[in-house]
Amino acid sequence: MMFETDQRQKELREGFTLVELLLAIAIIGVLAAIVVTAINPGKQLADARDAQRRSDVNAIANGVWQYQIDHDGDLPCDANGNCLDESPRMVGTIDRGCDGAVVCPTAASVSESCFDPVGLVGTYLPAMPVDPRYGSGAKTYYVVRSYGPPDNHVIVTSCLPEQGTGITFPR
Repeated sequence: MMFETDQRQKELREGFTLVELLLAIAIIGVLAAIVVTAINPGKQLADARDAQRRSDVNAIANGVWQYQIDHDGDLPCDANGNCLDESPRMVGTIDRGCDGAVVCPTAASVSESCFDPVGLVGTYLPAMPVDPRYGSGAKTYYVVRSYGPPDNHVIVTSCLPEQGTGITFPR
């Protein structure tokens, strides 16, 4: 009889108590919160978009530079004959990268007119880059000519960096 009682008590003690289960769930919750905070997917995505912006700014600046090399140092002009000058202008066309509600916070003096350099896209750029977050309807990149040394120095800047650092590429 004693053996049966011991066996029955042993069977009742198998498994976890409610306190043990709650403690395990709490530990798993804390570990999950730490992992999500460490990974921070929002920051990872913003970093990736900023990397794309750096690449786009670099591509535009290099396209303008290659244009200058092929055209004896002349800067590209748009279809209206307006060439790059000291007033910052949005890069792109009305359909691509230059028309939208996003305002460029990094340069208050950016002209509302689009700068679509003739011959740059197709020859020096496969397509005019657009912002990776806001798409083609956003004012995203601007270009300006600097008259300081060296002559015909061109600066391309992204308007919408997400990580608080400016994305500028002088060429």
